[in-house]
Amino acid sequence: MLSPSSSRPSVTIVEVYVPMQQASEKLAPYEARLNDLRERMIRAIGIHTVNVLLERAIYEAAQAHPELSLIEQTDAGLSYNEMERAYANRPEGDIAAAFSDLTTGLLLILARLLGKEMADRLAQEIKARQAQEAAAAEGAKAP
Repeated sequence: MLSPSSSRPSVTIVEVYVPMQQASEKLAPYEARLNDLRERMIRAIGIHTVNVLLERAIYEAAQAHPELSLIEQTDAGLSYNEMERAYANRPEGDIAAAFSDLTTGLLLILARLLGKEMADRLAQEIKARQAQEAAAAEGAKAP
């Protein structure tokens, strides 16, 4: 609709509110996988090395997915609160792509540091866990 005083159409912006609980639930499987990978890496190479590698992987992946830079990292673990807010209204495909790029980047850094075999072993463990989660989700959907 054009207003009489302007030749531009008027636009109404509607903001949809997604409760934080829904946002948390949407990100939960991706967060769990990243936490699991982080814990496995800590057992293999130590917390301080993992923190540095994860910081680098987040920086690299955040070039394409800026919201990843909102992940807070301490020796106690990862906090996703701010990122959950940023992704609250985003499609799950965006979330999956961001976490996939982050995980892939982290495994590539690890492969350069420790060798392809270690990174491949961690990647296989992640794939096995994803397959288990998918099977469990399918089983939950069955009547």
